[in-house]
Amino acid sequence: MDIETYISLFYNEWKLADTKFSHSMAQVSSSVKRKNEIMVEKMVFQAEQKLRNNYSDLTGGAQPMSNKLYFLKNVFSFSENEINLVQRIIDKDVSREFVQMALDFDSEVKMEDVFQAGRNLWIVNSLQILMGLPVELSKSVFAYCMLYPYTDDYLDNPEVGKSEKINFSKRFRMRLQGESLIAVNELETKIFDLVSFIESDWPRNRYPKVYESLVAIHDAQTRSISLVHKGGVINAGELMLICIDKGGTSVLADGYLLKGVLTSDEEAFCFGFGTYLQFVDDIQDLKEDVNDHVATVFANAANCGMIEAYVNKTLSFGNRLMEKYLDCYPGENTEIMRSLMLKSVYYLLVEAIALNSRFFSSEYVSQFETFAPFSYSFIQKRRDRMNTERLSSRNFLKKYFKENRKVAI
Repeated sequence: MDIETYISLFYNEWKLADTKFSHSMAQVSSSVKRKNEIMVEKMVFQAEQKLRNNYSDLTGGAQPMSNKLYFLKNVFSFSENEINLVQRIIDKDVSREFVQMALDFDSEVKMEDVFQAGRNLWIVNSLQILMGLPVELSKSVFAYCMLYPYTDDYLDNPEVGKSEKINFSKRFRMRLQGESLIAVNELETKIFDLVSFIESDWPRNRYPKVYESLVAIHDAQTRSISLVHKGGVINAGELMLICIDKGGTSVLADGYLLKGVLTSDEEAFCFGFGTYLQFVDDIQDLKEDVNDHVATVFANAANCGMIEAYVNKTLSFGNRLMEKYLDCYPGENTEIMRSLMLKSVYYLLVEAIALNSRFFSSEYVSQFETFAPFSYSFIQKRRDRMNTERLSSRNFLKKYFKENRKVAI
């Protein structure tokens, strides 16, 4: 598995990406935005009422499902074909199953970590549809999603010394490579058990690249730790290579955990898609990274007055990726997924500009807001409310799943 080749490939694609604003979104009038905002407020109010009144309401039903699909069609302009694919994912209720599995695995797990880990499920489900696989949650995918909350929490813990972190990282890598190790603490026990889940789905002797991909993302994560060293100086080229490596290997591992074996074209798409999502993730985290002096490609661009060009390049990069690399999946759903994936990421960027508007010119913000389904003032207000409500909601959901979970592992 030649990771360096893929890093070079997509670094070149980034260089070729256009700095001009390019998109395929439709403009949304002020009156339509207001209509959408009223709809959101109504749906949020109904959801809050259900949370207060009865656990059983969380199991859903025909009306809540129809509300979600109506919302996708009328607010986010998803086509009927796109909605049908989304409904396939919703019908499987993979997110609920993931939470149940997490609590069965570790009853003391932080709900925030579970939600963070579960963000990967959208990527997994999208790849499953492209690959013609059933939409489901395997033990190995669950394990991969959960590995990094545990390792990140440990590596981010200021009470753990540098030498301990280095030793832990080395032992984790050895376990990923298949070495037999005895866990030295409770954290290692959990992590080694998660690796065992992967081994139960993908025998090492038959699927060696599954484990090569896991070692690759581990190495990329290890190299990226330098980003959190405040005050450290990393040049722009090196930052980009780290960003591409970390993003690309993360989704490459998703691909291998779904199929066990990938063609070189499939490897390239997974790596490129992971890179694209890493760019978007860094744009979403712009305010936090700049405030915390975390060095990323986009935080540096913001500090240098180049952030607008870099966001434009990200849009162009995504268009190039979907046009040049997605054809490795010739199935009937490929074109629908191409549109659905691009549209989903566009809306993430629209929201990211709203929440990081101080880094952009008023003209650029207004340009992006034109394509938003809501006004930027509404998005900012809703995010502030979500931040204040998040803790109580997560505590409620943890209690709900603890009382209603089924044994999943």
